[in-house]
Amino acid sequence: GGAPLLLANLGEEPVDPGLWLCAWLASSAGCPVELIEWQVPATELQLALERLRPRALLLYAGHAQDSQFLQRQLPRLIEQSGCPLLFVGPAASIHASDLQPLPLYSAADPLQAMAQLRLDGLLDAGEVMP
Repeated sequence: GGAPLLLANLGEEPVDPGLWLCAWLASSAGCPVELIEWQVPATELQLALERLRPRALLLYAGHAQDSQFLQRQLPRLIEQSGCPLLFVGPAASIHASDLQPLPLYSAADPLQAMAQLRLDGLLDAGEVMP
């Protein structure tokens, strides 16, 4: 029930265990989830946000991201998303200084991400408005 948590993979590996662990943890908490397991351009991700209207967007990055994404695409995505955004995975630690000024949550692992979602009431099964 309610708006889903949208999880998107920023890595090139389609079956990233960390991404799937995030999906499983959120689903086990009663939160509906939608998962994009293949890497998609930020413009297409924006279309998914418009269509799904998720309660939050969780971007999972298992590896370092390029500066183009961090400096241009991620800030634009945050601005246009209309929902809370979480940057999760080992890349959150790698890019901690780049992410710090951005209005988003970051977590090094799925458990930290779920704790943040729970703290913000974003794992509740009911409809959540951003």
